[in-house]
Amino acid sequence: MKNGTTFLGEVPWIFPKDVATFFGVRSDVAFNKMEIREVVGTDDNEFYGQFYSAGAADAPISSPSAVPEPGTYALMLMGLAALSWATKRKN
Repeated sequence: MKNGTTFLGEVPWIFPKDVATFFGVRSDVAFNKMEIREVVGTDDNEFYGQFYSAGAADAPISSPSAVPEPGTYALMLMGLAALSWATKRKN
């Protein structure tokens, strides 16, 4: 893992041959680049390359919108029922 050109650390792993495998990385240190390199050059079907992550400044995280509690819906339905009853009673 790198931040710019500064090396921050490495995360070694071994995938089973010819099996699709998920790999995720979590770090307490900010990084914006990760290089994936082939260690053993004799195996076929290996991936090597690099990918970049978006920094917090590049991809702001927004708060999720609030979801009403079931009690809020019940109170709203009781209010609508009372309004309906009042209009029927008035007519």
